[in-house]
Amino acid sequence: MNDEATTTIARWQGDMLWPVPIAEGAVIDMSAVEALGSWVYAWLRNRPRQAVVGAAPELRRQLQRAGLPLLWYGSLAEVQLAAVGVTPSERAMLWE
Repeated sequence: MNDEATTTIARWQGDMLWPVPIAEGAVIDMSAVEALGSWVYAWLRNRPRQAVVGAAPELRRQLQRAGLPLLWYGSLAEVQLAAVGVTPSERAMLWE
């Protein structure tokens, strides 16, 4: 994931309360997601260490309460830097 050209970004959007086809990518941009249904949990559980950016605070809390093995990033730029070291988010998780 060093190069932005090789990083696939799946941009999810809207109300995802009911099953819909969803895009896959090295990074999921949730900045335009309004709501998530629990059906998404199984999809994400099957993709451990999925990188996620842009989730609203309430969506992030929802997914964290579900215990999903996600990698949270503050921005797409942070994802790009993650390939070369430990991110501030990862460092915070290690010291919690």
